[in-house]
Amino acid sequence: TALSQRGTRAAASVVLDVGDAFCPWNTRRWRLEGDRSTLHCAVTDDAADVALDARTLASLSLGGVAASQLARAGLIDEHTPGAAACLDALLASDRPPWNPFIF
Repeated sequence: TALSQRGTRAAASVVLDVGDAFCPWNTRRWRLEGDRSTLHCAVTDDAADVALDARTLASLSLGGVAASQLARAGLIDEHTPGAAACLDALLASDRPPWNPFIF
């Protein structure tokens, strides 16, 4: 739901294979698709373009780090060449994340 609330400038699609060791019921594949204005996120059985865990997806959802950076760090496995760059385009943000509150 959180990803579907974000906007995007990209017209692209990527399938994420999300693993979650802490909450295994969250483990599944998701298609993230942009139409140059809205992101759509839905469960799919299609082959994954990238594999990542829920913590890495949380980092991406905030927009402070690029998927291609996380792929170079070994936190994202790119199954389809160029999929991390596609994810970068889908999740690009004009403003970096900022939180004025201390947790």
